[in-house]
Amino acid sequence: MRMRTVPWITTLVLGVSLAATAEDKIPANNGGAGKEAQNPPKAAAETETATKTEKNDKPRVDDADSMSASPDEQAIRQVVRQIETAFNEHDLEKLAAAFSDHAEVIGTGGEVSSGREEIRKIFQDVFESSPEVQMSIQIESIRVLGPTVAIEEGMTRIVHAPGDDEQLARYAVIYTKEGGAWKMISARDIPVEAAVDDHLRQLEWLVGDWIDECDDAVVRTSYRWSQNQRFLIGEFEVATPSGEVMHGSTHIGWDPQLRQIRSWIFDSEGGYASGLWARNEDTWIVKLTGVLADGRATTATHRFTRLSTDHAELQSTDRVIGGVLIDDGEPVSVVRQGPKPQSISRADQPAQP
Repeated sequence: MRMRTVPWITTLVLGVSLAATAEDKIPANNGGAGKEAQNPPKAAAETETATKTEKNDKPRVDDADSMSASPDEQAIRQVVRQIETAFNEHDLEKLAAAFSDHAEVIGTGGEVSSGREEIRKIFQDVFESSPEVQMSIQIESIRVLGPTVAIEEGMTRIVHAPGDDEQLARYAVIYTKEGGAWKMISARDIPVEAAVDDHLRQLEWLVGDWIDECDDAVVRTSYRWSQNQRFLIGEFEVATPSGEVMHGSTHIGWDPQLRQIRSWIFDSEGGYASGLWARNEDTWIVKLTGVLADGRATTATHRFTRLSTDHAELQSTDRVIGGVLIDDGEPVSVVRQGPKPQSISRADQPAQP
């Protein structure tokens, strides 16, 4: 089946059905000739070169939208990356310089360390007890609340020595602007248990029925929690005016090995895909890799933005099918579907004789 649209649910959770105008330009593995494009897509060799370049200078998933962010948000992201680098280089002076003179750090047990010197001592103790400790930081959200106040939240992954298991924790930081530079004024660690238990709550608003309806297809999907609420389970249907129908299902859960939200998707034609998720405020960035039923590999990046309780928007970019780069898709709107109306209520029904 060739879906003649880029429906939101297919591209978000499946990532294997792309616009037919693009797919028609690409020969399938069976050797069939595709339609010749007026502007031919990039050749596989050119795409491979671009991929190699991207691997050498690839932005972090949680920083993927930083170039479109406000100058203040970009500045805070830069501070976070400087802190990450300073920690991994065990540079106490650079770490302490990221904090305000009157900053505080609140540990998971509620203990408070106040002032730059006490905070510097925290890092010194860590480096002395774990000389090979390394840390990576995943930014989840940045909210600039005013000219001099901002809040950042995210995850840290710490390995105390090569071969050790990662230690995962969430954090929340309040920033203040001093002399034109953003400094941390309060940093709070959140217990690991809360980080693991709450990882899917950010997507709880997906639960329910959704629809994307246009001239080329009608896409319906329904999300629900699994019995133990460890997964969000989605079932979807894509129907075209010609009568073609694709069904599929997806599981969204926490990957304990990668320490990241992940989705696993299967469609009724034999295609499958998986996606890694990262959040930037009300936008979720999903990096998808999959395989079509004919064996061609697919990749894509989707930016899924929650506009309101009942309205969302998706844009698909960086799409590749079988080694060929496809044009970016237009943003697609999706709305929550309300309950089906009843033509006659119980009160209006005629009494039985």
